[in-house]
Amino acid sequence: MIDEFDVIVFQRPPSAHAVELMQYAKSEGKKVVFELDDDPWRMNPDNPATACWKQDWLDALEKGAARADLVTTTTKHLAQTLGRFSDNVAILPNCLPSQLWRTKKPHFKKRIIGYAGGRAHYDDVALLRDAIPQVLEARDDVEFHLAGLDGWPMADHERVLIRPTVCVEDFGQLLAEFDIGLAPLTDTAFNRAKSDIKIVELAAAGAIPLASNVGPYKNRTKCARLVRKGDSWAKAILAALDAPDEERLRYKAYAESRTIERNVWMWEKAYGIGDWKATRANPVNLGDLWPNIKAIERLQANNIEKTCEKCEEVFISATMPGPLCPRCQVEKTRWDVQHPLDGPMWRNCPICNVWHQVEPILNGYLCGKCRLEKTGLQEALATEVA
Repeated sequence: MIDEFDVIVFQRPPSAHAVELMQYAKSEGKKVVFELDDDPWRMNPDNPATACWKQDWLDALEKGAARADLVTTTTKHLAQTLGRFSDNVAILPNCLPSQLWRTKKPHFKKRIIGYAGGRAHYDDVALLRDAIPQVLEARDDVEFHLAGLDGWPMADHERVLIRPTVCVEDFGQLLAEFDIGLAPLTDTAFNRAKSDIKIVELAAAGAIPLASNVGPYKNRTKCARLVRKGDSWAKAILAALDAPDEERLRYKAYAESRTIERNVWMWEKAYGIGDWKATRANPVNLGDLWPNIKAIERLQANNIEKTCEKCEEVFISATMPGPLCPRCQVEKTRWDVQHPLDGPMWRNCPICNVWHQVEPILNGYLCGKCRLEKTGLQEALATEVA
């Protein structure tokens, strides 16, 4: 299989075996590229991925970067870090596949403020702890939608909706449902190494991005509104709700300059393949580069308008495959929690009030953290008594 390629890219090679494969590819005359888009050397201790990045993995990364013909990364910050191990480092910014961002803007009865991100961003979302209740109190025409996290650092609210996870093909359509897309970020060494891709995604989907003025978002006014240190997130959100359409279109125009099709020439130039000048002058069709056309066809088939069976509100079916709109689906989930059947469901932890997925039969609906603390306390008491 290796004979088919001129360039072999190793993304985060995390083991000594991966480094051996890199060496083998080089021995076969292939150009070996090492790629990394995070800074595991400065990962926050409470990041769930910390458990994976043991010292042997970090050693493998350093050896891989040192042995590769080329090291690529997404930011100047990471380029400086990787420059400790390689003299040939290129910055290739994160870009979007335009086929997956041909979204439709739904028209809900309420304005949607949204956040989408994984559970490693819990501390970032906690920056909104006070702001969201204030915004919901000030504006009764607003809802807050949270996607990707298994908990929310505030008490339950009828206009805070926990959205189910969607596949990558439908992610752009999920963001298209947001009028305001939030990108809070704590100012840590790990976060300063991140790219600005979240605000680019939000802008491409037609939302107004509102981001912390730190790290990758610092001074990025061409793609987002910024919340500076000491500013009120609540006031910033309320102001963004009144942003003119011209501002939204300006952010979206910038995001359209960050597609893979328009920037693939940068990869050709860095890898030393193809005619990058010709590609830059005549952007390629991603379909010629990416054979996964079925995913694109599925996206286009799913992006259809449906009418909720309960409230008759129109919504886009890609992000909610069932017959109910997001709000009615969440209300149904809450009913199911109060009248549990089999299987996992969403519920507020009775100790910390965080929304999370639970198995009804386990520990009275406690979240994982509280269940662990309770179990640990019980074990400690049992040991003390013994």
